Amino acid sequence: MNNINRKKKLARFSFILGGLLLLMNGIVSINETKLTFGIIQIFSSMLNFGMLLNIKLISVKQKTEDLILVMNSIIASIIAFEYLKSGGKYIQYAWLLTSIIYLVVLFIKKRKTMPNNGYK
Repeated sequence: MNNINRKKKLARFSFILGGLLLLMNGIVSINETKLTFGIIQIFSSMLNFGMLLNIKLISVKQKTEDLILVMNSIIASIIAFEYLKSGGKYIQYAWLLTSIIYLVVLFIKKRKTMPNNGYK
């Protein structure tokens, strides 16, 4: 029971953190006249915050979580590329690391939900 609560808290934290980062960077992008990319980031942040709501259908929630993790990874990679292109010093590495972390979380999550077929 305690392990389930810990997983729920970790999932909530990742969606809050992802939502805040995308929201802040979306606002910065809009201020830098990158309107379309800024709107995409703000929309993505709202999807992250939406995952904090209680969804009754667990299978729908799990698939949605997976899609949002992939979306977050793609957007973080694009943000890293944009900072690299604009001559950022180190911020692009933070966004690249964020992208990789989202993929690792997705991989671990999928690996734990796959049947083990008799292997331990």
